[in-house]
Amino acid sequence: DASSSKSLLNKEMDELRTLLCHEQLVNTKLSRLEANMQSAEETISNLSKEKNRLADELEKVTNQKKKLEKEHAASDPHLMLKKELEDLRKKLCKEQQANIKYSGLKARLAETERFLEKVMEEKKKLREELGEMQDIKEKLSAESQSTSNTEAWLEEKANLKKTIAS
Repeated sequence: DASSSKSLLNKEMDELRTLLCHEQLVNTKLSRLEANMQSAEETISNLSKEKNRLADELEKVTNQKKKLEKEHAASDPHLMLKKELEDLRKKLCKEQQANIKYSGLKARLAETERFLEKVMEEKKKLREELGEMQDIKEKLSAESQSTSNTEAWLEEKANLKKTIAS
């Protein structure tokens, strides 16, 4: 019994040692991940600073370019005309695209109107048919009433004849 308890105790100790080793391994990996994360955050921060610096530099260069273009345009009148011509070409292109879209919309509108007209004609025909059916129904109802009145009169007449005969 003592040897069995000792064996169990040794087994539990081995399991605890294994778990301890596993925990140490996980802690090591966690430490590495934390270090990598901190390094990544520093890299992101540095990249963000560099991006801002480059954006500022781009803005300065753009402003200098505009200034130089104005100076050059003042000295070369053809450059102004070329720029104006390019702007007009861009506007013309946009206008042509808008006209193409407008034509497409106009065609779809015409198609929709034709479809709507057909639907309205069909609706009108159906209403006419409904009106005709209602007229026929009213005539049949009137004839049915007349037939019922005639049948009642004939039945009354037959009853009178029976009464007279008896």
